[in-house]
Amino acid sequence: MDNKDGTLSLFTTLVESAAPHRTDFTDLSQTGLAALYRELSFNAPGFRRDLAGTPGDRNTELLLRKP
Repeated sequence: MDNKDGTLSLFTTLVESAAPHRTDFTDLSQTGLAALYRELSFNAPGFRRDLAGTPGDRNTELLLRKP
């Protein structure tokens, strides 16, 4: 978004999937792939719960100066 003051804002929003938390690795449907994403993201190497933040941290705005 152009803030009309020499800056731009880039917004990110977390949308939680309604897919199951566990997946069937042979299910290549849209729901099956979404479940796979959830399982892989939870099992990411180096995952640290103390860095996850709170629900208020999940929607963000990055403020950038225009070149």
